[in-house]
Amino acid sequence: MTNTRPGVTAVTALALLLAGSAGLRAQSVTLDFAPPDMVVTPICVARVPDSELLAEWGAWDGKALPDRDIGLINRDLRRLAEIDPVAWDPTIQRIIELLPDFSPSFTEDNVLLAQINQMIELGQLQELRATGLVQQLLDRGEENSPRMLSALSEFLTEGIGIDRDRALGTELLMSAGYGGNANALLTLSHLAVAGNAPDGWDVHPELAVTMAFGSLVGQIDPLICDRIARIAREFSNGGVVSVDHDMAVRWYRFAADLGDPISAWRVAEYELQSELVTKDNDLLLTYLKKASDGQLPYAQVALGRVYEAGALLGVDLERAQNLYEAAADAGDRAGLIRLSGFLEAQLPRRPTLKSTFMDTLVRLENLENPPPWVFAKRAALILDEQGRWSGQTEARPLLERGAAMGDPAATFMLARLDMADARTEGEFYEVIDILIQAVIAEGDAAPTANLQAAFVCKAPDAPLLDQASYWAKAEAAIGSLSFEFTDVALKEMAENPDPLEMAALQTQALYGRATPLANLLAVLERDGSPASEIAFWTALAEQSPPVATARAELALADAATPAAREAALDQFRAAFAAGDKGAALKLSKALLTDPVEAAMTEAATLLVTLARQGNGEAMALLPDADPATYPNPRAVFEAFSGQIDTRGDFMALMLAMPFLPDATTRDVYHKRAIAVMSCTFSEALAFAHVMRKADDRDAARGWLAIAEHLAADVGWQIVKLGDGYRTLSDDDSDAQALALYEKAFELGDRTSVYRLLRVHGDPKQPAYDQDRIVSLYGDLVSRSTANEIPAVLSQIAGKDAPLRRAIEARLDIDQLYADAAAAGNPAAMREHARRLRGSAVSRAEIETSTDWLVKASNNGDVPAMVMLAQSYAMGVGVPASNERARDWLIKAAEAGDPAAIDMVKLFTFDTGTN
Repeated sequence: MTNTRPGVTAVTALALLLAGSAGLRAQSVTLDFAPPDMVVTPICVARVPDSELLAEWGAWDGKALPDRDIGLINRDLRRLAEIDPVAWDPTIQRIIELLPDFSPSFTEDNVLLAQINQMIELGQLQELRATGLVQQLLDRGEENSPRMLSALSEFLTEGIGIDRDRALGTELLMSAGYGGNANALLTLSHLAVAGNAPDGWDVHPELAVTMAFGSLVGQIDPLICDRIARIAREFSNGGVVSVDHDMAVRWYRFAADLGDPISAWRVAEYELQSELVTKDNDLLLTYLKKASDGQLPYAQVALGRVYEAGALLGVDLERAQNLYEAAADAGDRAGLIRLSGFLEAQLPRRPTLKSTFMDTLVRLENLENPPPWVFAKRAALILDEQGRWSGQTEARPLLERGAAMGDPAATFMLARLDMADARTEGEFYEVIDILIQAVIAEGDAAPTANLQAAFVCKAPDAPLLDQASYWAKAEAAIGSLSFEFTDVALKEMAENPDPLEMAALQTQALYGRATPLANLLAVLERDGSPASEIAFWTALAEQSPPVATARAELALADAATPAAREAALDQFRAAFAAGDKGAALKLSKALLTDPVEAAMTEAATLLVTLARQGNGEAMALLPDADPATYPNPRAVFEAFSGQIDTRGDFMALMLAMPFLPDATTRDVYHKRAIAVMSCTFSEALAFAHVMRKADDRDAARGWLAIAEHLAADVGWQIVKLGDGYRTLSDDDSDAQALALYEKAFELGDRTSVYRLLRVHGDPKQPAYDQDRIVSLYGDLVSRSTANEIPAVLSQIAGKDAPLRRAIEARLDIDQLYADAAAAGNPAAMREHARRLRGSAVSRAEIETSTDWLVKASNNGDVPAMVMLAQSYAMGVGVPASNERARDWLIKAAEAGDPAAIDMVKLFTFDTGTN
């Protein structure tokens, strides 16, 4: 028979009353007690956020209470005591002092109870006993209301402020129950269903609970929602009544419709979890919006996610942002975190949000316990805005703070900065130990790649291949290496999928890695996988613009027609528009292979934008895209030296090195380059090239040794390495270059054949070997595609007669041209037609040769157009037609063929046309 005072449960009293009967099995009442079926309007006054509550009462002058319902003032009083009873004690005492004059309903017993509860919140139990306040309340006897009796029951049962007297406590509890106090009724019902009802309590539990719930509903006033929510919780949690989640939702909805946002959130929670009730999306949205409109931060965040995802409502990013900002402005930690994540995801598409993102990170940083990751993100933003070199002064303290809190990102970024100054073995291993600790202690796979790069490229005595090999094996064991496939390999996988390979590819795709995810989609689309499976992976890919770039690369590699190529370029453009900066560089490279003015202009625009961001690859391509403005690397350096100094990446630093004015600056750039390099083959080769231009041959050889390790058995890289050695121009390096060309040749590399032809094909050099030349041309043909064959055969045709005959004796030239023509090469079509015509012995064979000329001409081969015009003029293989002859000559002339231009003039003169 105990009541629950504000902030204190009745559990203790209930446990005491159940002592000695713990073995009895608790039961519950199945009750159909539903909310009234009526039209309601909002009447409840929702609890204000703590920030507003504290601001209001903190500014209160203590003279007069606010003009509002006394129940609402009491609710504020209880909340202040919960937040900090000590700090707010003067305010609470003043409120208690003023309440009797403010409202006649706040009688003497209410004053006593309020004072008792405040002393309990303050932990002043001994002082409470000394004041005799509980005894004073008890001495009021029959004047006490059922509420006071319920409170006294608890004090007596637990011995709070008075000597413990369980028997009297039970007696008062029953009196409070018979008096209709809801808390007493529910407590007594708990005892009754467990078979432990006190002697003298004979009200059936179902009736008692119904009375309690009816008492809680009571009259409609601003606090009715608080009481209704109590009923909902009883159905939700169970105990005296059986768990009935549908009934709980009905009561929460009733309270929400009366204006309680917390109850609206409870309804939304049920619908979001959809485990305990049948999900109703309309219901979810209705009450989620009510909870959000009630300024509940967690509801605002949840509704923001709905607008951001667009599954239940249309995507509305502005509305989502507003909701996240509202939650954050209320001081909600989760709201701030969600806002920061949203802004970060939107930045690639909406760079104007950068300042808002920075402000949000600062607010997170200023929290009492900021999330460790915020420091790395703010440092990264500073480095992006100010430049990776200019922004270090401001970024470093942030990274140090994040690293001290154990954030891996801050640790790695700080290690990367420190690597620039790690010029001694001791300094180097200080940085390395940080990365090793991340792998061992944190189980993080990412640092294994950093460790390999450090030992191969960044150690003072690099390369340290044994140490690098150890971490390479560790990375392989962890399984973090990304799989990359050629287009041919992807086709083979689609035709004959290997289960283990597919499983590994799917695992990496689930990590969100761009290339594996693009590769997986390419395989699934080719092998006829179910549409649902493709849709799943496509939806995952759409969340990452770099995946779109990787897919564009595959499409470009597979493009066999101008239309397919343009479609691939459009994919690059879309990926760039979606926020992937890497797409711009790859698009530029693709455009530069098509030397038309529009493509060059587009490429130059993209490259200049990237160059201003410190992108060295873009800078290196500018002389190709816009030679008038950037005729050479020096011109590029002079145009972008400022950007290189503040934010230049590895390739930008390499471009600048030959033009730096003094040794001190060169040393700074050298350290920066080592700090930021990823330690790829191309980077090592670039370093070797720069060192050679600086006439530091030892350093150049050192970087070539590193590049040789990184080249592995990749043919084109081995050829490039050989080219690097040849630039050193001494006997030893020439021998090393030749050995590398031979190695690439054995690996099947096509380019290596050209290098070996250059070595063995010069009659003025001692390595000249005609037999080897003949053999190499045979290899070159065998390693060429149908489209490459005509160019190879043209080279052969240009050799001196004895060598040409020796080569051709080993090749079936006619068949090679025929195969290339059938594969769609226009030059091969024309040469195939010429050879057919030269050997033709019948009119049908001549007509066949002319058919090939027509195909070549229709595919844009200008010499074929001239030959076809001659055929029409003379009626060879086709009916004679001066008109058609002239049409083809005009097309050839428009393409710039000088012979065609002269012949068009002749046709015009002969026919007398203008």
